Amino acid sequence: MATPAAPQVEDAAVYPSPPATAKRKREQDGNTPAPKPLRKRGRMGVKECIVCTENVVKSRFPKLLHASAEQHTSDVCFKCWEQHLKVEVTAKDRDSISCPQCSQAIEADEIRKLAKADAFADYLDKAASSFLASEEEFFACTSAACSFGAYIASNDGNIFRCPGCQTRSCTVCKAPFHEGQTCAEHQQAIRMAHDHAQENERSEALVKKISKPCPGCSVNVQKNGGCDHMTCRKCRHEFCWLCNAPYAGTEGIRNVGNTAHREGCGYRPERLPNAPAGLLDVDIGDSSDEEEDDLL
Repeated sequence: MATPAAPQVEDAAVYPSPPATAKRKREQDGNTPAPKPLRKRGRMGVKECIVCTENVVKSRFPKLLHASAEQHTSDVCFKCWEQHLKVEVTAKDRDSISCPQCSQAIEADEIRKLAKADAFADYLDKAASSFLASEEEFFACTSAACSFGAYIASNDGNIFRCPGCQTRSCTVCKAPFHEGQTCAEHQQAIRMAHDHAQENERSEALVKKISKPCPGCSVNVQKNGGCDHMTCRKCRHEFCWLCNAPYAGTEGIRNVGNTAHREGCGYRPERLPNAPAGLLDVDIGDSSDEEEDDLL
């Protein structure tokens, strides 16, 4: 039986050693410098934000730039500044936006650094609108849903058509165009509407002052003098004008006397210390000439 031949083994490939680096040469020469000791990182400091009352890393507090900032430290974190400026830009004029710590008005550069991009964009829109409003030749569209406008010349007439929404406006009245009315007629109509609204407000204030709703049917009733025993002409409900206590029923004034009046009413027994003892249980406002109230 033939003996199998031993497998041939190829000589291992010999590769050149990589060139020695400067670091390796230093190690070979024995000139390796001693390693530097590792620096221990200190714990980053935190402080409390005066708005959110959370402990925040100190690096998350801005450096204040406005004039009076030197009078106080920066105690509002970036997150609270962003929320504050979003509200300020929405609710105030561009020159009234203030610092949450000292109420000092702040400038555009500081707003740009502290506000979010959308809030700063809104601020720039307000600034542009404010500037254009001061320009005599610029006319803004009168539509509440449109932000377009254009520069107009004095000889362009008094009708402006918005290039954005096509709304027509009167440049003299600075209002939507008044079809069929002259400017004088339109302005007179506005004054009359304003006067009418003011008259209605005065009338409503007077009604509230001299009348009150009936406890039985809620219709406004007016007292024209007489005693405080009222009878509603609509539902015939009887009540005390001062405290609305009812006269009828098991808990009414006729059944239990003056103790039925509400706390603080002038007809409560304790409010009548000089009244004879026999009268303290009888309603002194109940008389034959009870008041018939007027409906309003």
